[in-house]
Amino acid sequence: MADLTIMTSIRPATLSKKIRRAPDGALIREGGGLLVEGQAQVANVSSLADFGLLLEKLRPSQALTYGVPRGGSRKIMSRAALARQPCFDGITTRTRDQFEWPKRSGILMLDHDPGNQTLSKDDLVGVIRGAAPGLAQAAMLWWPSASSHICNAASGDDLTGLRGQRLYMMVSDAADIPRAGAGRLGMDGLRSARQGLRSNAVRLMHRSGNPSGWILPLAPFAAPVWFSAAADLC
Repeated sequence: MADLTIMTSIRPATLSKKIRRAPDGALIREGGGLLVEGQAQVANVSSLADFGLLLEKLRPSQALTYGVPRGGSRKIMSRAALARQPCFDGITTRTRDQFEWPKRSGILMLDHDPGNQTLSKDDLVGVIRGAAPGLAQAAMLWWPSASSHICNAASGDDLTGLRGQRLYMMVSDAADIPRAGAGRLGMDGLRSARQGLRSNAVRLMHRSGNPSGWILPLAPFAAPVWFSAAADLC
């Protein structure tokens, strides 16, 4: 099982990114993730297929983090909103000091924000698979981000095409995720955290302890996702 956190916003009602049309037809993007008050619910998934089902069910008021609140599921608020509360018991903030990586398997999310040229799905997956023979058969889940394939509701025309993308992998030790982000870790084949994860979990290893390992190629991926409270607006 891999642990993660589902954040459900009460204020504001929408947590995900917003995209609207200007009078001249241009697309206007409004960033999301600015939760003021809501609920942080620890959940778990047994496989990437299970995780994909969770992604499909998320509402505009929800986002994910791949760390978990210290102390488990609880109410969550911004620091400013929390400062106005008479009692802090049972309330957390989405900050590094209040979230930690799961103490078992977790989800590694790679966030690709395109520059001048958008990689295709196959090319993006190839960046990872080509870096180490051990990942040639590794289970990965590809997912377009909220900025991709924005369509005209009336005509069905795709206004953006493929833009941002995600790649997800299950890792056997979630505590190794930040070191992977720092580029100090390699991936060495597939290892299961438990028998039921044999086809899904990837073991992250220090390069110093794995001379034949490889350094995770981070160039196509955004850096801010490598801490336990980072929000995935999917």
